[in-house]
Amino acid sequence: MKNKQCKDCNQEKAVNRFHKNRNVCKDCWNARKRAWRAKNKEKLQAKRDANRESRRAYQKEYYWKNREAILEKCRRYRQENSDEIKAYRQQRVQELPDAYVAKIIRKNTSLTKEDLLQYPELIAAYRQYLINKRKIAEYDQHDRVRQILDRPGADRLPDRSCPSAHPDVDSRPARNAQVPREAPPRPAAGH
Repeated sequence: MKNKQCKDCNQEKAVNRFHKNRNVCKDCWNARKRAWRAKNKEKLQAKRDANRESRRAYQKEYYWKNREAILEKCRRYRQENSDEIKAYRQQRVQELPDAYVAKIIRKNTSLTKEDLLQYPELIAAYRQYLINKRKIAEYDQHDRVRQILDRPGADRLPDRSCPSAHPDVDSRPARNAQVPREAPPRPAAGH
């Protein structure tokens, strides 16, 4: 494979590390672009703001033209990555990030996104409320188990996992078992 020397870093690199017809390697080119974007942040934001409506209109038009293909792609992604999606959602619920808490607040109240941006302490307070609510639920679950175990005769509860230890468990029908019943009497033929 051929090598080429970069004009910026003066290192010799493989040709595939350069854009076509450029004498600057991809790494240096990306660094240049990052620096330019950082320097011209306001200019880029003004351009984005000026074109916001036309971009939205184009995106909306594109979506409706290609709706079936987009939805199929989303369905396929969800099917192929269902475990990762589930894990991500559970992690998000556990971590309680600002966006998740704000979504819950907007769902349960009449507050808007703008209200929450004005008062970020609401998100912090609601996050603490959710944490406390979870702790209370844990304690309640723990107390229910303790109450069951503290009942008189709780030490004599049958071990349902081992039927041979408790013969009376075997004599009971299973929860889902169908109990045979007598057929209901048929109505008389003349009625």
